[in-house]
Amino acid sequence: MKTVFSVNTHNVETDQDSLKGREIKQLGQRQDPSIDLGHELLLEGGGPNGADKLIGDDESVDFRPDHTPGHAFKAFFTRPPTNFGGV
Repeated sequence: MKTVFSVNTHNVETDQDSLKGREIKQLGQRQDPSIDLGHELLLEGGGPNGADKLIGDDESVDFRPDHTPGHAFKAFFTRPPTNFGGV
């Protein structure tokens, strides 16, 4: 079964049940070569108060519908690595 998700507003399609964070960025980079694989990947939170979730490069994201209650479409975005409070 094909699943559609977005990376930085670019729709991406996969037939995999799950992908690791790095794989998600790589698929996004095929649609938008400016996506930097060294950047962090975040999964947009659902609803007005939903918190975004940082997805590590080796962290798996499950795309099976029964694992995404109320959030069938997953939207990811990338950002440069952050280091709050770092020197």
